[in-house]
Amino acid sequence: MTPSWRQLNVRFDDWDTVEHTAVTHLGPALTEASHAGLIEAWFFTRKAEQLHPDGHGVAAQGAPRPCWRVRIQGPDEDTVSEALALLHAHLPRATPVIYEPEVHAFGGATGMALAHTLFHQDSHHILTYLNHLDTAPRRVQRKELAMLLCSRLFRAAGQDWYEQGDIWARIAQNRRPIHELPPETVHALHPALRRLMTVDTAQLARDPTSGLAVAADWFTAFDDAGTQLARLAHEGVLERGLRAVLAHHALFAFNRFGLSPASQTLLAHTAATLVFD
Repeated sequence: MTPSWRQLNVRFDDWDTVEHTAVTHLGPALTEASHAGLIEAWFFTRKAEQLHPDGHGVAAQGAPRPCWRVRIQGPDEDTVSEALALLHAHLPRATPVIYEPEVHAFGGATGMALAHTLFHQDSHHILTYLNHLDTAPRRVQRKELAMLLCSRLFRAAGQDWYEQGDIWARIAQNRRPIHELPPETVHALHPALRRLMTVDTAQLARDPTSGLAVAADWFTAFDDAGTQLARLAHEGVLERGLRAVLAHHALFAFNRFGLSPASQTLLAHTAATLVFD
């Protein structure tokens, strides 16, 4: 991995305001650093504060608070250090730490580089989406949008209906329900989910009256990533199975959207049963 990737752990006060703070403080700070030429790419994952090994610390005093992991890449180490200083001025509760990319999960160094590109594009679009969530008319809800984007990714990677079902089954294995999902609940969602998994998003994105018209570039990013992943797999460059990598991309996308574990579980299990039952 390039040494110019760095990580900031950004702590927030509470779960109710974390997205508002991200939109009003984190997003503008990253934009300022980008416009200044200090960073070339950035993305985030949503996490909670971790307990110290001895059980002490802020999180030990109550429910863990949100702590997003913000990764930034600059042209060189000196520039990244300058970017970190700028971001810390905007986000005083940010702690620089070592970034350890999940290279194996995303298929090796080349697959990780491709993942970083999609992470950056998706993170930008998500913060833009959140910024207009309460004001834009006909805004597609995040669960539906996440399913549309992931399905677009899978199809672009050349996955047929049953191969997509295998991917959803892999995701479901990572998101096991605490309690058994009621069959009637799962089956009731099948028609709507089938629509999300099969609709022509490219056509909808071209329709100015569609709630997806503003997401054309977003869908293109997932489409490009799927196409490139399929190419890497075909050329023998990808160091992990294509469907395993695609499943990991979906899990990370769900995280960036802020979908609850219960929502992720329901979506993945329902999609898998829709295909195979």
